[in-house]
Parts: sequence; C-alpha cells; structure tokens
Amino acid sequence: YFSDEEVAISPRDMGIRLHRAFETASTRDEIFENLNSMTLGGEMSTDEANELREKIESVLNTTVAGEWFDGSWERLYCERKIVSKRGVQDQTPNFKSQRPDRVMTRGKEAVVVDYKFGRENNGHKEQIEHYMSVLGEMGYTSIKGYIWYVSQEKIVQI
Repeated sequence: YFSDEEVAISPRDMGIRLHRAFETASTRDEIFENLNSMTLGGEMSTDEANELREKIESVLNTTVAGEWFDGSWERLYCERKIVSKRGVQDQTPNFKSQRPDRVMTRGKEAVVVDYKFGRENNGHKEQIEHYMSVLGEMGYTSIKGYIWYVSQEKIVQI
C-alpha cells in the first residue's frame, strides 16, 4: 500500500541522520555530501534532506560550530576511543567508554564536541569535562569542550 501522506522525521531518526552527516565530515561541504549520499541511498527524501540542510546551515552560519567544519584543523578524530594514563579500563562508572563524537586538534589546541539529540542532562557536562581532562593529560594546553544539542539548535560551552 502506498500513501500520499508525508511523515515527519521523528526526533530520534533526525538525530541518527544528523550524526551520520557529521561523523566523517571535516568541512561543511562534506556534511552536505553526506546528506546527498543518504538521499541517493534512499535513506531520506529530498525534502527531508533540504530540511536538515537548512537547520545545519543556520547553526554553522551563526555559532562556533562553523569553526569546527572550516577545514583548518590539523587532525580530526571522530568516534575514536581515547586511552588515558588510567587506561581503557577506567573504573569510573559514567565513563566506561571514552569515545567523544569529535576531537579536533591544532598544535597544543584541542576542541572536543559531543552531539546530543535529546534533552540537556548534567551527565553530558561531566562527560565533556572528563574528555577535556584526558586531553590535558595528553599534553594539550588550550582545550575547549562543547555539547551540541542538535535538535534544539543549542551549543553549550563547558
């Protein structure tokens, strides 16, 4: 059966798609290439891709997130596990896995970003603070951390 009704993207599905668009992109153009690939692959309609493109462009044009995708970072680590002096078997209950969504480095500067698609939560702040601490242990001296609540179009600096 076919339906002519348009079904809105659920917040969860939007989050999954946006995460996929960001996860390998080092520039804004690559984000949009990822959206195009998902559209061509039948994962979303052109209308859905256009809706996401508008939201992404708005945030990239008006917030610090634009700097994260400007292509100026020496190294980009997406979804990569961080190993600290405490090792991978960190016994802190909230941090069993140290896998930030995005870490960008340039010299002694590091920026860590975690994408969130739900509501704000104090645990998110603690998670970013932990990542920042581990980056400090690695020798980075200028460290910034951010939580990007993508669905809310809100970025919180830690």
